[in-house]
Amino acid sequence: MEVESKSERFRVPKTSFQENVLVNDAVPASTKYKNKWAVTIFGEWQRLRGVQVPVLDCGGLFKDYDLHKVTALSADIARMDAPLLNYWLSKLVMEVAKKFGGRYPPKTVYGIICVLKRYLEEKNGSEALNPLDASDKRFVLFQCCLDAEMKDGVREGLHIKCKKEEKEFVSEQEEATF
Repeated sequence: MEVESKSERFRVPKTSFQENVLVNDAVPASTKYKNKWAVTIFGEWQRLRGVQVPVLDCGGLFKDYDLHKVTALSADIARMDAPLLNYWLSKLVMEVAKKFGGRYPPKTVYGIICVLKRYLEEKNGSEALNPLDASDKRFVLFQCCLDAEMKDGVREGLHIKCKKEEKEFVSEQEEATF
């Protein structure tokens, strides 16, 4: 039941249901799909990863890291603090792979992280951590790992494999026959 507006200048207020539908429909279906896909990848990696606790490897990347601040991988990503996200996202970008093996192209790895960042923003609002913020030094190890992983993928030629095949040149004579 619509309530009449007292002015022609303003529309009738929307119901909470209408507001929710409007906001939900503003997100493209492809974005919803990518969000679900990337969060599912993180969840599967989290569930299937063999070592669920942080490990101090002598001479490893995290040798000087405060591992006592990092808990097991079982925490929900939306509830992770900066040390947890820094450590576990670093491990994720170095371990993530396609469903049936093989590495993702660098652009896809970066896309997964971007979607996880968006997920954190949706869940935590203004309190969300941004692991891609270069000015936030709490994520410097993660950013180094992401950068190194992407450069390694480029060296292996993974960025080339994801490009579409170029179309074959058609001469004017062939064009005329069509």
